[in-house]
Amino acid sequence: MSPSIKSAKRYLAVLDLAKKSIPQIISEAQGIVQGMTGNTWFPAPPVALTAVTASINSLVTAQTAAQTRAKGTAAAMHTLVLSLEVQLKQLANYVSSVANQNPASADAIISEANMLQRRKPANPNNGYRVHATKVAGQLFIMTVRVLRASYEFEMTTDTTNPASWTNIYKGPKCKFLKTGLISGTRYYIRVKVVTIAGESAPSDVLSSVVL
Repeated sequence: MSPSIKSAKRYLAVLDLAKKSIPQIISEAQGIVQGMTGNTWFPAPPVALTAVTASINSLVTAQTAAQTRAKGTAAAMHTLVLSLEVQLKQLANYVSSVANQNPASADAIISEANMLQRRKPANPNNGYRVHATKVAGQLFIMTVRVLRASYEFEMTTDTTNPASWTNIYKGPKCKFLKTGLISGTRYYIRVKVVTIAGESAPSDVLSSVVL
């Protein structure tokens, strides 16, 4: 078997604001400001934390006004929500950048900012296997099914040449039968799994000689 082919892990701080109510957004924003204020990991946020605090306070006031149902108050409140969300997304991008510059401490960095880390992509090595069938020129490839995932199977006959990898399947099936191969040839296969968490690194490279 050829050596595993790995890619550097990327860290992403996420907010998931779309599913939150305005009070929840306010509470999350306050927690982020608290976590980042005076924190040595975050010496130069792209938006001043005092400005974010001002936006939070403005939104709190606007929310109270909107509860009176006076004309224009709801629209003003939603405008402030969007403005605060833009600031928070800027901070999330900044936290992600800091985390990726310090991978050994990335989990702690994101946690200290009171943000969530993007869910890890599926591990494509789970249940991954490749074998020649009893039919000449055929290779069977499979990996474990992941909920709402798609799969990319790649093949080469020369692992020393990165440019030689070709995509032989891309779609929702975790099993694939490759036909039309040359008998007596060793083929190397790797797979990537794509979910809402992102694209996994390529799997370990497996190989088999086709009958």
